[in-house]
Amino acid sequence: MGGDFNSHHRHWNCSRANTFGKHLFKFSTDNRLHIAAPPTPTRFGNLTPSTIDIALIKNLNFNCTADSISALTSDHNPVLFTFDHTLHTNTNLTYHIPNWAKFYTHLDNATYTPHNLNTPDGLEFSINHLTNIINSCYHATSKKILKSAKISTSPLKLEKNHF
Repeated sequence: MGGDFNSHHRHWNCSRANTFGKHLFKFSTDNRLHIAAPPTPTRFGNLTPSTIDIALIKNLNFNCTADSISALTSDHNPVLFTFDHTLHTNTNLTYHIPNWAKFYTHLDNATYTPHNLNTPDGLEFSINHLTNIINSCYHATSKKILKSAKISTSPLKLEKNHF
């Protein structure tokens, strides 16, 4: 969650801390939140420049950078939050290509006797048993093919503007 929190704290590059900033810092520490803030001020007003446009991040395992951009004639700079979720990996993918004629023969020869279908447990057991038979026939009649794949993603950028 990002925005103008009107909270000053040294932790996110302000020259002083106000009450809101102290509460927000304690809240973020108590709840294991990461505060993403640009290294340069986001607001320029009557007093000293400050960084009050920040983002609170939780359970996101990607590196986040924040940049204050001097692009507007407002007293607030836009902030660009970049979440680097670039992933470069080589992985082996396994494909199974079934021989459907053999599959049908295997399935016809498989022994399946439904159990008590009048109770939830009996129905669940019968469904699992039938599923296991189908999977077994599928794997027994399929040709396994391994392919190497390169997976790559690009960074995600979010921008917060004040107008």
